Amino acid sequence: MKTLARIRECISESIKLNIPRGYLEIPRFQMPQIELKDYPEFFRLLALRKISVVRIKILARELRIAQTEINFSKIREWMKSMPKGAKDKPCLISSDLYILDGNHTALSLMNRNPESKIDCYIIGLEMEELLQTVRLFDRITYKTVES
Repeated sequence: MKTLARIRECISESIKLNIPRGYLEIPRFQMPQIELKDYPEFFRLLALRKISVVRIKILARELRIAQTEINFSKIREWMKSMPKGAKDKPCLISSDLYILDGNHTALSLMNRNPESKIDCYIIGLEMEELLQTVRLFDRITYKTVES
């Protein structure tokens, strides 16, 4: 006999997540990640190149997902309870509204409520050029879909 909690879990596992896609389809292991503590230094690099950075709140449904690999278990878990580190870290997005860093955070919030506003830094470059620029920053890391 299934408990009520297990029935709810089975229902939530079967719910199809809304995963909007962009046109770039970049594998997760090629998506640069920047830790929150390194944002100020990254923003200085952008300022030296005269690239604007503006902090805004943007509707979740307006963002575009550039990466192709998504950890659905992580999204479902974060929809229930967003971890503090993810909750406190604004997403980095390009001027054409692709998410550079923060895809799982944005997708969790988007699937919880598409009208929610997400804290972001919008960087004054389109995604293709932003990817080239961010790779010049020596503190980027990369993750796999499991991490």
